[in-house]
Amino acid sequence: SINQSEVVSNEVIVDVDLCTVVHELKSNLLIYPNPTSGIVFINIDNVESISVVNLLGSIVLTKNNSNNIDLSSLPKGSYVVSIKSNKNVFVKQIIKK
Repeated sequence: SINQSEVVSNEVIVDVDLCTVVHELKSNLLIYPNPTSGIVFINIDNVESISVVNLLGSIVLTKNNSNNIDLSSLPKGSYVVSIKSNKNVFVKQIIKK
């Protein structure tokens, strides 16, 4: 028999914001220049945060309250840029040359 003090819980609590919507933008969002060797600009208003994720899924850069981010410190390759604005999340692939 198992003593209650020996029971291990694997419970994980995940908090999800139900107001967040992920958009695949086809026309409104511009991240430029793409490909880039340095600073990229984002043409939407009220940017709350920008996250740059490598292809392994690791966040490699973040910036808050800005319409640009400098990728010059990153190695060459493909990245996914996630932009949070007005309770929306926009995603776009970018190439660092």
